[in-house]
Amino acid sequence: MTEQKYVTKTVTKLNDATAWISPTHDTPRPGLDMSIQEESAFVGTIALQKRRDSTAAIKMVEEYTLDEEARIDDNVPGVQYRLICTAYTSGHCFLELYR
Repeated sequence: MTEQKYVTKTVTKLNDATAWISPTHDTPRPGLDMSIQEESAFVGTIALQKRRDSTAAIKMVEEYTLDEEARIDDNVPGVQYRLICTAYTSGHCFLELYR
């Protein structure tokens, strides 16, 4: 099975989330790129979460309330990330994680 190279989600309610994705490894620039794009007057909070594997506890890495583009530098095998809406009032936004 091929690993996903990107995951996306349009947030329209609380707990909307991207699927989990693993960072690249053994490349000159290991990790993931992240993009949060607010649309239609989005009011809410998006959290970047990580876990060691599918049975491990989920840890919150960072929270965002505005548009954001960032690089997640991580070269640890087995780690996965996702973006999730942890507070929601109105509007929608587009979430993307890609390798």
